[in-house]
Amino acid sequence: MVDAEFPEGYLNYLEYHPIAFYQDEQVPAILGSIFENNTAINCANALYLNSGSYNTLVCNLMLENTPNAIRDDRLDRVSHAAVVTVLCSKVDPAPTANKPPQPPFPTVLIAPLTAQVGVPFSGTLVAFTDPEGSTLTYGLSGLPGGLSMNAGNPSLIAAAFNPVISGTPVKEGTYTLTYSATDEQGATGLVSFDLIVKPASVASVVTGNFEGFLDKLECGSIRGWVWDRNKPNTSFTVEFYLETGSPVVTTILGRTEANIYRTDLKDAGKGNGVHAYNFSPPSTLKNGALVRARVLGSTYILKGSPKAYLCANARLSAEEPTDLRVTVLGNPITGDAIEIEIRGAEGQPVHWQLSDVQGRLLIQHRIERAGAVERQTVPVSSQPAGLLWLRVSTADQFKTVRVLKAQ
Repeated sequence: MVDAEFPEGYLNYLEYHPIAFYQDEQVPAILGSIFENNTAINCANALYLNSGSYNTLVCNLMLENTPNAIRDDRLDRVSHAAVVTVLCSKVDPAPTANKPPQPPFPTVLIAPLTAQVGVPFSGTLVAFTDPEGSTLTYGLSGLPGGLSMNAGNPSLIAAAFNPVISGTPVKEGTYTLTYSATDEQGATGLVSFDLIVKPASVASVVTGNFEGFLDKLECGSIRGWVWDRNKPNTSFTVEFYLETGSPVVTTILGRTEANIYRTDLKDAGKGNGVHAYNFSPPSTLKNGALVRARVLGSTYILKGSPKAYLCANARLSAEEPTDLRVTVLGNPITGDAIEIEIRGAEGQPVHWQLSDVQGRLLIQHRIERAGAVERQTVPVSSQPAGLLWLRVSTADQFKTVRVLKAQ
């Protein structure tokens, strides 16, 4: 029992009463204490010590409206106060050197991208990770004629989310592509992978114990997944086509790599989870057309195939497009949800998805018919603090917004 009244502060105060007063036996009542990186605000004394305190280390003690750092009391009938009290100042660490963006893994490196001369192709790349959370500028060199990154945009694109290679290759061969990302400080990370363009008349035979689905057909997006139980970490090319008339005429719509990571696939035991695809169909594809999907070079038809392509709300070509605008209401965010405002998509289907910096899909949602001003709430209570990517897309536009979740 200590009778003294102590204002607010840190207490390292102990008395030993064998009879009626403290008996100094030169044995520490408290063997040792470390007070580091603390702040005392509106205190009479920041730290209280006494004769029973031994070996106290106080480092980087910050005072705000606190006149005295340490009060050290000598107990009754004792010749000394606290024993061995050491003060030190914190030494600021040397500035951390800027680190280059880190190449994604897993990526298309798991299996080379495969295209064919004269056949529309689409392949999704996974975003780099920047250790400092900087906005990244992407580049891709070595592409063959007929292909470009992000639908013909310049080779350097700021803050691109999951860059996409698309187009129709015109020359066969094996092309080594260099995929790079540069942060705001100029540091660049890069990685190389192969793109194989096969001749127009050649299709390799592919076999496997496949499982896959043609899940969603919406304006500007055909999605699903496929994997091989015998090769659980290998990505495959999915081919989309139509069968019309009698006799049947097969029309190839295009191909894409099933190499997008999805958490639900990983959790379901589908290898490393890098088996989803997202194909952008050609603008000539008619509403209601029955789209089929298969593993390229195999006889395996994805489950759910054929499925009708539904894009009834797409704009007429004569209409003047309105720019898609996405606003995060409060960024960085400090609560459990992101409030977003979408404009420029009235009457259209809108799809949004939230991913982490490694490109892993966290949550997604589809709005069947957006209003003039569409407000959406995106829950993030289960996500750790850090950088997130929000992508909002319509049939012909998309916007990607960098979101920072605070501690």
